[in-house]
Amino acid sequence: MKPLSRQRAHAILTVNGYRIPWLTAIAGICIISAAASAGEVHLDAELEPAEIPFHRVMEYTIILEKPTDLELDPPNLRDHFGDLPVHKGPIRRTRTLSPDRVRIKETYVLSPLEPSEYPIDPVTVTWNENRQAATPEFLAVARELTPEEREAVARFMPNAGLATMPPALHERWEFWAALVGLTLATVLLALIMRHRRRTGGEAPGTPWERALARLDALM
Repeated sequence: MKPLSRQRAHAILTVNGYRIPWLTAIAGICIISAAASAGEVHLDAELEPAEIPFHRVMEYTIILEKPTDLELDPPNLRDHFGDLPVHKGPIRRTRTLSPDRVRIKETYVLSPLEPSEYPIDPVTVTWNENRQAATPEFLAVARELTPEEREAVARFMPNAGLATMPPALHERWEFWAALVGLTLATVLLALIMRHRRRTGGEAPGTPWERALARLDALM
């Protein structure tokens, strides 16, 4: 029985003169930690991929975890990326983590116009007047195309990652309309010249007189 008494003695924690079982103390610490974390705000961000050929796009996602009863949203970042244009966004996704916590993700599709390095500054949110959280700083890299990528672009391949490419000239209706119009104009001009040769040239006088002469000839 003495060994059992020693084991039970090791399972007792003395705090301020009170003897508390270790398991009860650990459970209390876990409850306090969970309550504290439930009231915290976590802010993060992702950039995928961080390096691309300049004709493709990348996605920047800001991630906010917060208590459900806290009125706090990610800021609008459409003007945050400087010389890096925003092609689409924000695309919002919300997920409930627990009855008292929620995760919000907002994604921006970024489309560089030329090869360069684009720094993305941290994003800061403030709540309860004086509490703040910030995202990391990123460097988005838009590089030149490789020879293989250039060849794919030149061939208008679908996987070249371009936006909408214009159709070839012979596939456009404007080309065929212009060609038909030019053909009709050529035929009409040939008929006019043939008629002039048969009638011995243009009638003298002003255009009005020539028009009247044609009318008289028809009558």
